[in-house]
Amino acid sequence: QLKALVAASAAEGGGSIVVRLPTVPDAPLIGQRVLIEGLQAKPELNGRHGVASSFDGSSGRYCVSLEDGGSFKLKPANLSKAAAPPARASSSTAEPAAALTLTATEKALQERLRGLRTVEDFWVFRRMGYTEAENPSHMGMIMSGNSGMVVAPFQSKQLAPTAAEYLTALEAALFGGRAQGVKPSSLAVDEKGAVARLKLVLGPVGIQAGYYPPPTEEELSAMGVPP
Repeated sequence: QLKALVAASAAEGGGSIVVRLPTVPDAPLIGQRVLIEGLQAKPELNGRHGVASSFDGSSGRYCVSLEDGGSFKLKPANLSKAAAPPARASSSTAEPAAALTLTATEKALQERLRGLRTVEDFWVFRRMGYTEAENPSHMGMIMSGNSGMVVAPFQSKQLAPTAAEYLTALEAALFGGRAQGVKPSSLAVDEKGAVARLKLVLGPVGIQAGYYPPPTEEELSAMGVPP
């Protein structure tokens, strides 16, 4: 999956911002956290949040991945841009002390990130496939919701990236690419196991971290990615 994006990245020589995503110019909500409202046919969706991952030009609807699961195609009139989710209160069950202790590398990254100005942008870390057959090189892309651009490629040792690998990719994109002294206000990854650690490291420096479900076949089709 997403072989088209991988090929485009390789053709450009693997730099920072390498290729424009297959988006529709009049779809400004792509990559944004959105609030669903005013639905008549599915009123149970009103008030729920999700991310507009792509736009289907043939139907004139966004493909929205809900934060609590599920995916729907919705009209722009039923969506509005939403703020980043508020930080959740800590669980009554404390994590082990070792899990709450930052490594020297994480602390050093925090110091570097504190020096960057925050911009309202939502970065999504997407893997280029979710099986070894689809993604034998374990490649992924960082995508900007604001610009609809691929910010940078990244690679992990295993099929599922670790929090440390996501942080390394973020640092490379911010300080080795074209971020120009700014950091996104929020980011999301498609590997649930890494989210808690990312929140621990990035929350104190102004970057909200969360989970972004892998794309459905319908979303991939809307993005123009062949099966």
